[in-house]
Amino acid sequence: MSGGAALSRELAKRLWRLNEATAAAVRVVLEEASVWGAGEYVGVHVRRGDKSKEVADVPLWRYAAAVRAVSGEEMAVFVAADDGASVRGLRQLLAGRKVVAIRGAEGRGGHDQLATNRGYMKENYGRVVELLAEVEALRGAKVFVGTFSSNLGRLVHVLREGDERNSVSLDDRWAPGVAWRTFGERYCEMEPVNEVYCTRVREGRA
Repeated sequence: MSGGAALSRELAKRLWRLNEATAAAVRVVLEEASVWGAGEYVGVHVRRGDKSKEVADVPLWRYAAAVRAVSGEEMAVFVAADDGASVRGLRQLLAGRKVVAIRGAEGRGGHDQLATNRGYMKENYGRVVELLAEVEALRGAKVFVGTFSSNLGRLVHVLREGDERNSVSLDDRWAPGVAWRTFGERYCEMEPVNEVYCTRVREGRA
C-alpha cells in the first residue's frame, strides 16, 4: 500500500465515529436488510443521479461481471445504489444469487446533491442514516465493487479493513485526494488496488 493510501485509511478510521443513537439507527436499517445474516458477501455501490453530469455511467453488466470475477455463486451481494433501477437490474443480472439492499432502495430516483442540500433537516436525517448504513455494509463486505470517481466509493475504500486489493474500482484509479482516469492495461498495471480483479480480466474471467 502506498504511503498516501495508508495515511488516508488511518485518518478516515480515526475520524469515522458514529454516536450511540446514530449507530443504533444504522443497526436497525441493516438488520431489516438481513445484511449481517448473509455471511460473507460482496458489496456493490452504484452511483447514478447527478453524477452523470461529471462522468459517464458504468453499465450494470460490468458490475455483475466484476462480482462474478471476484466471488463464487454462493456468495451473497449487498447493493447500495442511489436509484432503484440499478438495484432491480443487478437482481436480474445476478439471478440465482442472494441480492439484498436496504428497505426502500428500489424506490429511489437517483441522488441529487442540490435537492438534498435544500431539503428539510428531518427528512434528510433519515436519508443520512440510510447512507451511513450502506457505508457500514460496504466496508464490511468481503470484496467491494464500486467506482473511485464517486466520493462515497473512495470513502468506503479507505474505511475498509484488510487487503486493499479486495476493493475494485470500475473507472478511476486510486490516488489520495484526486481521481486519475486510466483504462485498459495501463489501468490494471498501475493500480495495485485492482490487481486481483485485473488478473482475472486478463485470464478472461471478467
